[in-house]
Amino acid sequence: MMSWELPVPCCNCKATSFEEGGFGMAICLGCGTGKPGSIASADAAWRQDRVLPKQYYTRTKRFKKYLFRAMRLQSATTVPEETWRYLFSHGPYRDAKHVQRTLKQAQLKRKCYDSLPFLTSILCPHLQAPTMTEVEKMNALRMFRRIDMAVREGPFVSYLYCLEYILERMGRSDVVENINRIKCHKRRVAYKLRLDEIFGCEQPTIMMQFRTPA
Repeated sequence: MMSWELPVPCCNCKATSFEEGGFGMAICLGCGTGKPGSIASADAAWRQDRVLPKQYYTRTKRFKKYLFRAMRLQSATTVPEETWRYLFSHGPYRDAKHVQRTLKQAQLKRKCYDSLPFLTSILCPHLQAPTMTEVEKMNALRMFRRIDMAVREGPFVSYLYCLEYILERMGRSDVVENINRIKCHKRRVAYKLRLDEIFGCEQPTIMMQFRTPA
């Protein structure tokens, strides 16, 4: 798939950045709305001298890790045994914040803050852990690609804050409640200003219409 700037803006959010999959539809990187696109030839091939940007691949790969952790797409073996032993010995827990505070007090090599949603789902069985659909996952990735395309120079925005910002724009504050978040007020303000500038005055994308009723 490739991302392009198309002259005709999205009918929903007025963005001009689209993802072309070559199957007759272009997907808006801002809100996920589809529009008619081009159909790639079966004989089409990349030019041999064309090099895919390594930076794009690396950023997307790192963001996927945080996104998949928020979706709890991991196994128990991704958390060290000593971390599990410590957490189980200091329970029970009220919520994700309680689990996080306990981890901060621990003398552990790996505290696995990025696995907080998964840890909370195991350690707080009394809570209903939020889930995300495949459509929501793809829309989160499209929104991140838009950020990736916009940031060409200077330091990149924190991946952790990107995840929080995207989830909030998608109307998934329930997922945000269970993830590790940046606490520094100064950094949060600076990151928000940069991302607000990228998305402009567009209305947040609420994905409720795509979610399966509980």
